Amino acid sequence: MRLFSRAAWSLVAWLSCLGRGTIVDAAAGGILEFDVVFPRNETYAPTDSLPVVFAFQNAELAQYLIPQISYTIHNQSNLLGNDSVSGLRDLTWANWSSHEPYFSSASLQNSNRFATEGSWRLTWRLYWESCDEGSLGSVGRPVTFGEVNSTGWSVDFTLKAGGQPVDLTCPEELGVAINVTGTTFNVSGGTCMVVPSVTPTTTPNPCLVKVDSAAAASMSAAWHDTLCQSSDKPADCSSTESTGQRLAVAGTACLAAAFGALGFLLA
Repeated sequence: MRLFSRAAWSLVAWLSCLGRGTIVDAAAGGILEFDVVFPRNETYAPTDSLPVVFAFQNAELAQYLIPQISYTIHNQSNLLGNDSVSGLRDLTWANWSSHEPYFSSASLQNSNRFATEGSWRLTWRLYWESCDEGSLGSVGRPVTFGEVNSTGWSVDFTLKAGGQPVDLTCPEELGVAINVTGTTFNVSGGTCMVVPSVTPTTTPNPCLVKVDSAAAASMSAAWHDTLCQSSDKPADCSSTESTGQRLAVAGTACLAAAFGALGFLLA
């Protein structure tokens, strides 16, 4: 697993809003945690479709951060070929208050590329917008609105015959913690969430929420239903057997949702 993160404070979606706005209290602040649930640095059996699953804990804190997730899965065994899949999870309109934790997932299936053995790498980057707490102190100073921060990792995994089936277990250190103050700043053009100028070190806790195997099976069924509506359909789309049975969960899995939280899985 390789760390390549750094704060990208220079990217600005809205360069600045002239004049000062109004500071208003939002919900109580806290730590917003972003976690990569799957894949992890392990060996999996080749599969017709490969899920990519991200999760947010304390999800309501993300309301004004407008997170986006970009990701690419590349075949490390075919570096010279164009054997990669990329995606973007735009969560601008996510309903953060309805589910805890909040999951954003996709199931990738393209020309059976994941049905063959090989070494793969998931590279992802999380983007979020905020107001810098330090920019609120000077009277008459324009407030930069929509400063875009980003951080990312990459994780290697292997597809090999005899490997474990796709499962949802604790993502361990693949977490990002964002300190949210609970204060928003209203400026012409929108509302941004205030974050500290210097974010203290916070240890993520990706296994805080636990799930049973039935919920994980429901996730698999949702992915399968979406794939069956695509042009590259799995061979078993006409089968009456629930594809959720193909998603294994070793013991008690982490970072999935209860039954009522499964409606947003494709957000």
